[in-house]
Amino acid sequence: MADTSEIPKELYFGNLAVHYGFLHPDTLTHLLDLQNKMRDKNIPAPPLGRVAIEENLLSRHQVMVLAHLQRELITSWEASGGLA
Repeated sequence: MADTSEIPKELYFGNLAVHYGFLHPDTLTHLLDLQNKMRDKNIPAPPLGRVAIEENLLSRHQVMVLAHLQRELITSWEASGGLA
């Protein structure tokens, strides 16, 4: 899999969740803020999907669906030569 710094932002988990209507953009911002607050306290931040589950904003099934979709899209992106 490609280095995450190379992956187009459109394929980030949170952006896919917003694009496909699983999360509102403001909710994504809230989740990212929670992750950043953890990092600011030197606490390893869990993946965004796990934070969304813990905050009761996404179900485990929804996170699994989005993660599967993300893997497929990244695989397709890589197969195309990594062109955004």
